Parts: sequence; structure tokens; C-alpha cells
Amino acid sequence: MTYDLSIYLVTDPHLCGARGVVQTVRDAVDGGATIVQLRDKHAADDAIVDQLITLSEVIDGRALLVVDDRVDAVLAARRRGARVDGVHVGQSDMPATEVRRLLGPDALVGLTANTPEHLAALRDLPTGTVDYIGAGVIRPTSTKPDHPAPLGIAGFAALAAQSPVPAVAIGGIRSDDVVPLRAAGAAGVAVVSQICAADDAHLATTALRARWSGAAVPRVLSIAGSDPSGGAGIQADLKSIAANGGYGMAALTALTAQNTRGVHEVHVPPASFLRAQLDALADDIEIDAVKIGMLADAEVIAVVDAWLDDNRPATVVLDPVMVATSGDRLLDERAEAALHRLARRADLLTPNIAELEVLAERRVIGWDDALDAARDLAAAVDALVLIKGGHLDSDDAPDALVGEEGVISHFSGARIPTTSTHGTGCSLSSAVATRRAAGADWSLAIADSRAWLRESLRAGAALGVGRGHGPVNHFAGLWRKASTCGCR
Repeated sequence: MTYDLSIYLVTDPHLCGARGVVQTVRDAVDGGATIVQLRDKHAADDAIVDQLITLSEVIDGRALLVVDDRVDAVLAARRRGARVDGVHVGQSDMPATEVRRLLGPDALVGLTANTPEHLAALRDLPTGTVDYIGAGVIRPTSTKPDHPAPLGIAGFAALAAQSPVPAVAIGGIRSDDVVPLRAAGAAGVAVVSQICAADDAHLATTALRARWSGAAVPRVLSIAGSDPSGGAGIQADLKSIAANGGYGMAALTALTAQNTRGVHEVHVPPASFLRAQLDALADDIEIDAVKIGMLADAEVIAVVDAWLDDNRPATVVLDPVMVATSGDRLLDERAEAALHRLARRADLLTPNIAELEVLAERRVIGWDDALDAARDLAAAVDALVLIKGGHLDSDDAPDALVGEEGVISHFSGARIPTTSTHGTGCSLSSAVATRRAAGADWSLAIADSRAWLRESLRAGAALGVGRGHGPVNHFAGLWRKASTCGCR
């Protein structure tokens, strides 16, 4: 079996500080960590089991979870329903053959190996006993004061070339070591202080992931329907992603015949073809964020749900397209129930008030009530909610980022007098996904995306597109700077 060991977090309760191990792991996995090793040498066995159970819930299958040495803790946590993928053992810990016997053929087993003698012993083990080695230290590190002599990158390269299994580099790794280590044959980089001691664990992990992948810009996938008029759907998403500094991709869920005055017809291709699109992308391209828009029916939603379960992108933003501007429901009851389940896959939901009413299954009267309903929804689906107040009958157009504890950030702004509002929800959610994938925290990603969208709204009418609700001008700021159009 092939495992993604690329961004390997080893926890340290002291370095995590007041933020704690659980929140650090949550932030790191959100930022793209692919494997988490729980290491707490001084914790009692029962405490390790409890931590594994909690971390299993937090990770929710988005990354691998192993523990340092404590095989019994893995077995105990599994008996209590936790997903713990395996264990990492040192040379003086339980023999790898015994670990494999106890945990079974499907467990992930790692072994510390720092010398040619270690590799010779590894080659004598039955095939399949060990899945990977942790080799280091690369540089001197205070997190393991009794470490052996540093290998350096050249020493690691020599060791990795002789290893019969993938080698993960560990020990004193700096961010500028990531690219040379990958070139030296590393299957991943294991870090402690680079993430645990960082002020923002999400940003630190995102930076490591970007260095590992070599990506200059966030790669953002829109899963949505098309709009041939170019104002909404995947056409708006791709413009939004590009305008906010990302590389956009699109998997089509539906084809529409529409313009700025309304939708005339909808064609939904077979759900199996949507899965083929998604698999083709995931097979070739590392996807940093996913924005989900129009999902036409329960079969389409089920395909997206299953694909997310198989691939687990670091950032998922769901814009729940459920209610038409006229107030008509766009999904039948079966599809609405499926979308409720899909919401649990998302990191952020971006409903307007009508969509919030459907998701929260209650009437919403006024902004304060909307904030309460958003909090209840956040708690129910374990995701953040960006509730949008653009449909309120007021001079202000407020938005708010809400979690299960209540409002995290409030965003205000005077309503912009314009009829060029087609695709604003699509555009905002795509912008937020892109900026989050670039490393911004949620509040900053939303604030910057709103500022960009408000500029685009003001310039929309100058496009002169259509006789209904026209599109926003996604590139107004870029055109203004380049002086390439008359929209100054």
C-alpha cells in the first residue's frame, strides 16, 4: 500500500503551548499535514489512549494517525472505535515483527533507522514488516537532545538510497530544507517545532506543503454547474480563483441554458461522468482547495461525498445552492438530505439567509436570529459558517463568520447600489477558498475576499453585459492597474 508521508507532524505538548496538541493538529491537518505522530513520552497510557481517540475525531480520516511506541494504546483506542493507523517505533522499542503481529497487515508501521547497520537489520526482516523509516537527525535539534550525529542532507540521501522502504527525513528540518530533501529522495519531512512552535500552525503547514509540492499558487477545484453567460457557476468560479491568485480547475455537475434574466433549462450529465472528471484531476494534480457549488440531485451529491471521502483535500468550501432568487427550492427532499450529510465534509459553509433556513430547518427572522441559526448549524455539522446578509432589507449588507461558540468575525459594509449581482455567492466562496489555500486564516481570507468582491460589484455595471442582473467585474482591480479598459 502507498501512503502519503509528505508532511509529517510529530507532536510536542510543550511546544504546542496554550494552543494545545489537539488544536495544533486540527490546524496542521487543515493546512495539509498528511500524517500525525502523537508523541508524549511522559503521558500515562490511559492519557495516550484518550488523546488518540480525540485526535482520530479531529483528523476524521483526512490524515494518517500513528503513535510513538505505544502499541497497546493503539489497540485500546481501536477497541473504542478510534481510527489509529499505526505506530512508529525506535531501535530500542518493541521489535517491528512483534508490532506487525499485534497490529495486523493493514497497519502503518514506521521504524527509526539512522545507520547502515539499521538498514542491514531492516533488510533481514520479512517483507512488509516495516512500511517506512524515519531517518535523521538532519540538523541538531533541541527537541531530541540525545540525538545521534546529524546526517545532513547528503548523509540522508545516502541512507535513503539504500533503504528498502520509503525514508522520511526528521530532526532539525528548516523550511528551506524541504526542497533539497525531496530531491535527495525523502518520502516526506517530519517536523516538530516548525509547526508546534509556530504562531499559526495552519500557515506553517501550508508553507511546508507548498514547498514540498513546488506549487507557486494555490490549485483550486470548483465542483459546480455551468453558466454560459459567464456570470455565475464554474465560469464565475474560475474568474474568481484567478483574480485572487489561484489556479482554477472545474468539474461540471450540470449544464444550464441561462442568461442574466434567468435559467431556461438544466441538463445533468450522468453522475458517473462527474466521478470520472474528479478522478482524472486527482490522479494527476495535487488539489489544495475545493469549492462546491450547484449540485443538481442526490446522485450527484453522493458522488461528491464519496470522492471527498477518498481524497480529503485540505480545504473544502461548500456554497449550498438550494434556493432560487424567486424563493423556489432547487432541490427535492432526497437531495436536501444528501446535502445535509455533505455539509459535514466541509470546512466552511457559505449560505445566504434563505439557504440557512433550509440547512438549519427553521425560520430566520432578522440578523440576530440568523447568527443564532448559523451557530446551531456550525455545531450540527462541525464546520464554520459564513452567513451572508446581502438579502436583508437594510442599508447595510453584513456578513459574519460563525462557529459553534458564536460569532468569530463580523464584517460590515454599506449596501452597494447595483443590479450587477449575478454570481456574487459563487464568486465570494471561490475567493475565500483560494485565499485560505494560500495560507490566510479564515477571517482574513473572508475580509480580503469581501474587499475584492465589493470592488468587483461597483465595477459590474460598466461591463454592459445583459439586460437583467448583470455579472460582477471580477478583474476590475487588475484592469484598473493595467489601464486596459474604460472602467477607471
